Amino acid sequence: MVASKPVSASIAEIDAGVVRAKQQLIDRFYARPSDFFTESDLAAFFAHRVHVELEKLGIERSLVHLQYPTPFRCYMRTGAFLLKSEDDRSPKGKKYRRGAFRGPSNCSRLA
Repeated sequence: MVASKPVSASIAEIDAGVVRAKQQLIDRFYARPSDFFTESDLAAFFAHRVHVELEKLGIERSLVHLQYPTPFRCYMRTGAFLLKSEDDRSPKGKKYRRGAFRGPSNCSRLA
């Protein structure tokens, strides 16, 4: 793992960068609303603009990321990730829910 450089940007500079990214999203939406088919498109554009603004401040890595929906069902009552098939049923006899992948062993409620 490569050690990252310490961040020299202030909280005020980071906040201003996020505000600029938000304004870029608003401006783009008003200028070209058909560029965004779903709210996920809006979120992806905003996340990209935040990364661009943070890079201008010398921040090469950040925790800003999108949530990735899972294309499968999983058990969400524990911190462990348990993959379930379409035919599997919960103890109450219902289908397991779909989730959102947020980490190597975490599946949290999406639907």
